[in-house]
Amino acid sequence: MSATVENLEDGENVNVLVYEADREDSGEARQPLVRILTEVIEGRVEARWQVSAGRTRLAGLTREDELKYIFALETPDRRARSQDSPECRAVFVLDYELELTGADRDGGEATLESTDGAYSQSIAFTGGQEEQESILLRFPDVEPGRTYRLRLDTSDGQALLFEGAPFVHLFGASTGANP
Repeated sequence: MSATVENLEDGENVNVLVYEADREDSGEARQPLVRILTEVIEGRVEARWQVSAGRTRLAGLTREDELKYIFALETPDRRARSQDSPECRAVFVLDYELELTGADRDGGEATLESTDGAYSQSIAFTGGQEEQESILLRFPDVEPGRTYRLRLDTSDGQALLFEGAPFVHLFGASTGANP
């Protein structure tokens, strides 16, 4: 979430409160999903959060679904200054943790593609430092409801294939922002 703020000084601390937009109030005080402490830098506030979403939850979502969140900026005196970004969109990112063994340590290329061919992205990876046991491969803009196949081609010519999407996280970002 990124927002321009008025009447706040650079360096001032603010809380960014994240609410689900479509959730009905039950008469009780509405609780935010998350409260993120951040500061004003050059007249802007930026915040990032992550909601873990398991396969069961993702299976019910379709390409047309749009998850919306409402952001409230709260100053240290606990007064919400504004509500912002109802146009916020959900951005899905696939994180795959690769355990490094043998040839993986020399690096290679990872390709993620959907089984229907609508998505394909390749990234080069290096084996990391000697003491590292794993590295994180990140593929942005995946879509829920699809099945993905991950192919790892190591520098020694070995190819490994993984089906499904075991590590999927939901990142929220305002429209046009890169999460």
